[in-house]
Amino acid sequence: MANYTNTIYAVEGDKAILEKIATAIQNEDGNLYKVFPILGLNFENTPFEDCRGEWSNAKVEDRNGKHVLFFEQYWPWEEPDVIGWVLEKLGQAENSCVYYLSVMGDETNDYEGKYFNYHFSIYNEDIEDYEFFEKEEDAIDRICEIYNFPKDLKTIENARKYCDEHNEELYINVISGVEN
Repeated sequence: MANYTNTIYAVEGDKAILEKIATAIQNEDGNLYKVFPILGLNFENTPFEDCRGEWSNAKVEDRNGKHVLFFEQYWPWEEPDVIGWVLEKLGQAENSCVYYLSVMGDETNDYEGKYFNYHFSIYNEDIEDYEFFEKEEDAIDRICEIYNFPKDLKTIENARKYCDEHNEELYINVISGVEN
């Protein structure tokens, strides 16, 4: 069974194109085999045709005078640059700027915190998804709540030590390189 990765994207670009992509994602439940034909693209003969990835939670917002498509990509193993390929095929690569936040790999290229100013992500098994926090104290409070850890941990480092000492698993990422 493949390990899946989850990445959140923010794509600045032409509003009509971004809305077309968002609508296709919403109408086809993110199934790329169905999304691509709506966009006038052929999924076959792409570098990722054998993968089982999907897109979800698509929406277009106006932020700071720019049109921005937000969506999530859920993909087995290492993620290909699908959105980059789509934008190139739609003739929008030069007019678009793609930012990402890799939830499980705790990476981002949004170093200024333009769209992703989170510093901590915690995996919550109850909802089977990640939760994001800007402040360490908020992340620690949530860790203590989710995992029933002592309330006096105070830092991520202390939470990790507690897990090591008590054979507990903790899925928390400190996202480096993001400035507020």
